[in-house]
Amino acid sequence: MLSQIPMYRAINTLIRLTATFLERRRERSALIITEISHPGPLRRCWVQGYKDGHHFTALLYPEHPIKPGRELGNSYLSKLDLHQPDDGRCVAAYDRGWDIIPKTRSAARIIDYLVANLAEKVHGPYRQKPIK
Repeated sequence: MLSQIPMYRAINTLIRLTATFLERRRERSALIITEISHPGPLRRCWVQGYKDGHHFTALLYPEHPIKPGRELGNSYLSKLDLHQPDDGRCVAAYDRGWDIIPKTRSAARIIDYLVANLAEKVHGPYRQKPIK
């Protein structure tokens, strides 16, 4: 039996550890939504989750606002807070305008990802055309 030979046992252990490490790394970089609040009277919802280890909280609307400038880009996001994984420090905050401009490249990259993908992940694909 090959599995009883110490060298093969060590190789199998190494393969399992590598697979576990790669799986955890993939999970860490994935968008993980931990909570979606129930929609209020305006059908908006609060979304909490993690992206690349950073914790975010976002106020998400199902459609574009009537008044321009009330969302982050063309994203359906009205409010967004992003916190670092190690000390929980806020690295970006948007509340109908930037309160804290993204302080790191990783924060800017995560915000770009959330702007492009969060609304579709929560509300599904839109039939409404974006406002230009």
